[in-house]
Amino acid sequence: MKTSALHLILFLLFTYSVLGQVDPKKAIDPAYGIQGYESMVASINGDSVRTCDGAPCSGYVEDFYTTGALLHKGFYVNGQLQSFKNYFPNGEMERKLGIVDENHCKLQVFYESGAKKSEVKYSYGNVKEWVDYYENGNVEYEEKFDKNFEFVIFRDSYYENGNPQTTMKFENKKDHTYFKKEYHEDGTMAAEGLIHFFTLIGDYRKIDEWKVYDKAGKHIKTEAYVNGKLNEVKAVD
Repeated sequence: MKTSALHLILFLLFTYSVLGQVDPKKAIDPAYGIQGYESMVASINGDSVRTCDGAPCSGYVEDFYTTGALLHKGFYVNGQLQSFKNYFPNGEMERKLGIVDENHCKLQVFYESGAKKSEVKYSYGNVKEWVDYYENGNVEYEEKFDKNFEFVIFRDSYYENGNPQTTMKFENKKDHTYFKKEYHEDGTMAAEGLIHFFTLIGDYRKIDEWKVYDKAGKHIKTEAYVNGKLNEVKAVD
């Protein structure tokens, strides 16, 4: 989220206890939904504190739209959220966060239609697993991190029709090398090869030889990469 948008939403959140009601157009970001409450969730490293009548909020607190519809209901301890549910103006749930135990929690985000949009599992304040969904229910994106939260174990994306778009899985755990496949929308292979996680830049780059295929599945060329930069292209007769 853009910083300016986040500041606006946080400002609105901390005036709820005074104003009591919020304009739906100001509460919902078109891309990210109802943001800001997570900044008050200690279990996902949020450090903001909400006040009620000059003191940190405790117990259940509710926020409402100017229409009177429920926007937010959360349980606070010393001004920080333990669990909460947010709602769209039409009454459908926008997101909810629940505590699994003192070190784990789960955030679920929904489309206004009621279909699930995202599910994020946190462990010790860090993202452990993340899944995004298309509104039709198909998985759009999913990833899982290692136990130390330093790099992903796998990362896959999908087209809206359900076919895979990219897959990325460990090839060699010791040097953080993965085998990645890219697909055409009809499900046929588009390219495949190795990528490496470069710790210093915190990013994944193509390395070594990559095979490229046309939509008929024919191997048409081989690309050679050095540290993410295309170094050579060889056509296949």
